[in-house]
Amino acid sequence: MANEQNLRPPFSPSEAREQGRKGAEASAKARREKVMLRTAAEILLAKKVPPGEAEKALEAAGVKKSERTHAMAAVAGLIHRSIDGNPAAFGQLMKLMARAWSGRKSRKITASWMN
Repeated sequence: MANEQNLRPPFSPSEAREQGRKGAEASAKARREKVMLRTAAEILLAKKVPPGEAEKALEAAGVKKSERTHAMAAVAGLIHRSIDGNPAAFGQLMKLMARAWSGRKSRKITASWMN
C-alpha cells in the first residue's frame, strides 16, 4: 500500500522527458518486431504444403491442389479440433471468421438440411 516511505519523488521535467523517450523507443521497437513477425507469418502461410499427411488431409477435404497452403492446413486443423470438441479452437475459428466477415455485407447462410 502506498505511503510516504515507498513513494518515489516526481520526475523533474528533464527526467520525465528522458523516461518518455525511452518508452517511445521501446514501443517503436516492439511495433517493428510485430510487423516483422506478421510479415514472416504471411510469407510462410502462403507457401504450398509439402507432400505428406497435411496435403492428403486437404486433398480428402476436396481442396484444390493450387489452394493447398499452410494457411489452409492451419484452418483445417482448427476446424478438425473444433469438431473434436476443443472450445479454444472453436473460439479461434470464430474470431478468424469474424475478421473475415467484418467488411462484408450481411449474407444469409443456409445449409441443405434447412431447406
